[in-house]
Amino acid sequence: MLKGKVTRIADFGAFVDIGGVEGLVHISDLAWYRVVKPQDIVNVGKEVEVAILKVDAKAKKVSLSMKQMQRDPWFEAIEDFSEGMKVFCQVIKLAKFGAFVLLRQGIEGLIPLSELADKKIASAKKICCQEEKSLIDL
Repeated sequence: MLKGKVTRIADFGAFVDIGGVEGLVHISDLAWYRVVKPQDIVNVGKEVEVAILKVDAKAKKVSLSMKQMQRDPWFEAIEDFSEGMKVFCQVIKLAKFGAFVLLRQGIEGLIPLSELADKKIASAKKICCQEEKSLIDL
């Protein structure tokens, strides 16, 4: 674990100074959940904790991760959710083959068409409106 300061932000991540060496925290390594804009997580001057993922001395690049400093949300999901449990979730995306739902931040799932209704349906839109919450069975 290292502490560093965010020096620059780009669409693809944040650059962090870790004591005279600048490394990149790629957008996919900022958090366990999907990050749209790095500015949603960090801003220039913010002190952050990072882990070193890779050092490429030849290219003079250091890859860093902020999410590795946090507990993987799947560990909590395993503890909190069980088969057959009913939970409220948010429908985040509809596809031809089913609905993607957000169980909690960092935990997404897919409900296939065959599981959305008791009868055969052609589209998830027939069952799911992209409303704030839906009740599902795990």
